[in-house]
Amino acid sequence: KDSLDDELLTIQKAVSKQQKVHSKLMEDTRALSKDEEQISEQVETLRAEIALLESKKSSEAAQRNEDAVVVANLEELKVQVADMKEELKQECEKLANTNQQLTTVTE
Repeated sequence: KDSLDDELLTIQKAVSKQQKVHSKLMEDTRALSKDEEQISEQVETLRAEIALLESKKSSEAAQRNEDAVVVANLEELKVQVADMKEELKQECEKLANTNQQLTTVTE
């Protein structure tokens, strides 16, 4: 009978130990589920931040393109203004020559 009692006690200890292990596993599983939720939330937050940054980057690139077009247009206008100045200078010289000729004729 003692050997049966010893065996029963051994089985009870093993069951008790297994229940503790099971309880610990369940606790760890709950903790992992909470961690998984937090990680999922962080991933969603990071995805939103990445989307926002990509949108901002795209917007900034578009602005740089617009700025480049404006600069190119300004450079073209500078060339046109320089050409006009040269034309006006030549016209003024022609008018001055014509004026000189008219002055000479009238004298």
